[in-house]
Amino acid sequence: MPIAADLAVDVGSLEEQTRHTWPSLEEEVQIQGLSGLQYREFFTILLPFYADAGMPGAAEVLRRINDDQAMQAAVVRLSELYHNEALMGAIPLELLCFPFALAR
Repeated sequence: MPIAADLAVDVGSLEEQTRHTWPSLEEEVQIQGLSGLQYREFFTILLPFYADAGMPGAAEVLRRINDDQAMQAAVVRLSELYHNEALMGAIPLELLCFPFALAR
């Protein structure tokens, strides 16, 4: 099997693992694709990838994070929060309820 085909299988499998549901008024809607990856894994996966790929500015930002303990701690904490399923599950409810609270 060619490398590209192996990569397609791997990415397809990873994509399935990143799917989320979003509550709607009638039912939960499944969000397909790499939903939220740009937020959830920017500092842990995407930024290092961009730096390795030579994207302008990425290596500098990554170096600044790696040279600063407070920034490193913030990246770790952000990752922990994004991987906390209970917290992430509660956010859509709060976001959906917030506009209604303002209308009262």
